[in-house]
Amino acid sequence: MEEDKKTILIVDDSVYLINKLKAIFERNGFKAIGITNGIEAIRQYPLLHPVLVTMDIVMPDMSGLEVIEELKKIDPEVKVVVISSIGMKEKIMAAVRLGAKNFILKPFSGQKVMEIVNQILGAKS
Repeated sequence: MEEDKKTILIVDDSVYLINKLKAIFERNGFKAIGITNGIEAIRQYPLLHPVLVTMDIVMPDMSGLEVIEELKKIDPEVKVVVISSIGMKEKIMAAVRLGAKNFILKPFSGQKVMEIVNQILGAKS
């Protein structure tokens, strides 16, 4: 049944990127849910219980950094992977300081995404 699939929450204001990540995750046996803004991500997180959250840094309503801070308040054990472009080095490092487990630079390959996801989910925290 569908319910036993592990959920990954994709937070990005780009529907194209959400669809690209969804395809990668679903091909690898995960259920993937895309949310296009930080406020909705914070609202949905406790309802969805995702095993992992991918987070864009630059979004219109709230930055990914702000969303990470809020998710940490809801669940100190939240596993976040930041997905951003190479020009965002300072913000990526700030996200890691806030507790992001890793980051993926755009453009990315499905193989690289799954390598990082499996590393995080396979690791005992």
